[in-house]
Amino acid sequence: MKKSLKSKSKYYLLSKKANSKGITLIALIITIIVLLILAGVTINLTLGENGIFRTAEMAGKNYMDAQDKELAGLADFENTINNIIGGGSTEGEEKQQLVEEIILSNTEVTLGLNRTENLEITIKPENASNKNIIWESNDETIVKVENGVITGVNIGEAIITGEAADGSGVKVTCKVTVAIIPGAYVKYDTGISSVGENGIVTFRVLYNDDTYGLQIISDKNIEIVPLAQESTDEIIQETPLIKLSTWEQGRDSYNNAIAILNEKAEYYATSSMYALDGRCVGSVPTIGADGKFNAKNTENVGPVQLQFSSTVEGANSMKDADENYTTDQTAMQAVNIWTTGEYYWLASRRVNSYSSLCRFSVRFVDTSGGLDSYYLCYLGSDGHAYSRSIESGLRPCISLKSDIKVIAGDGTSEETAYELGI
Repeated sequence: MKKSLKSKSKYYLLSKKANSKGITLIALIITIIVLLILAGVTINLTLGENGIFRTAEMAGKNYMDAQDKELAGLADFENTINNIIGGGSTEGEEKQQLVEEIILSNTEVTLGLNRTENLEITIKPENASNKNIIWESNDETIVKVENGVITGVNIGEAIITGEAADGSGVKVTCKVTVAIIPGAYVKYDTGISSVGENGIVTFRVLYNDDTYGLQIISDKNIEIVPLAQESTDEIIQETPLIKLSTWEQGRDSYNNAIAILNEKAEYYATSSMYALDGRCVGSVPTIGADGKFNAKNTENVGPVQLQFSSTVEGANSMKDADENYTTDQTAMQAVNIWTTGEYYWLASRRVNSYSSLCRFSVRFVDTSGGLDSYYLCYLGSDGHAYSRSIESGLRPCISLKSDIKVIAGDGTSEETAYELGI
């Protein structure tokens, strides 16, 4: 109100001076005084000893004293009015407290595709008069924002800006990366009609980065895989199913266990239009330039150095243990997909070697998520050797093609799992 009055007063003075010399300065002053009183300027500021009226009187005297000083007198008068108007609030008027700082809880956010998240902010000072924020995205094809709620529209990056609405100019920015994040549910079409529901099985995102690409893992066991073949109907343990076998069968199954499990898992990638390759969970996850798992730890450091000499055939050809499962274990536990309530294989070997015996095992995860292993073959220092047939579940890891698209879903649950397209 005051600013517009100032502009109006200036325009009125200068234009009237230029276009109508016949109007007296006193008439002009009376008009301005009326406008000031209507604008809320107090009587004291208007008629007091140092008020507008007194200043106007002096300006009028200057005008009467010397025609060539008229403009100077008018300028003094105008400056006085401006100083009075801009010099502070009138009685009873509250001063506005501007925003001094906007604090975001996180200035970099990774947001799941098609998901929403609220940007948490703190405004300082707490007594700011206007705490409203004006939000803006520099790329609404990637991220949309409304009232501080961001939505991931497409894979990519965008900058979100929040500016104080009180005119203080205070701003804050947040970098938002939209991606298919680990743990998200995915409807994966294996291309095998006998699997799942018309070939479609629920998977979870395990990796999505520059090192491993986009890999998904079956949410549950997709089939049961035996290692070694039983040579007798004698059952040692029901779950997982363990039966006696010959040493030769156990030896070969142990040495080839990683290749057997990876080959079984790869089967679920070969018929799918979305997959590059497949492997069993617990094997090496690195992908080659061709998009294939060029290392699946089919050959490990070995052979095992026994602590005793043995004449049993193939005793010195047994492959050694590995810890390759730990990469997948860490990633799976981070998004709570390690435990399924079922036994499942890990494509990883374990060896227990002593001075009197050696056990050769393949690792698995039990129903409660515990890491365990059952030995496929046993070798004693007394020359005694035998093996067992063991079966457990298979959870394939699938490497998806780089050009796959999400055509529906937000990945937050099995019901709203991402639906893939090319």
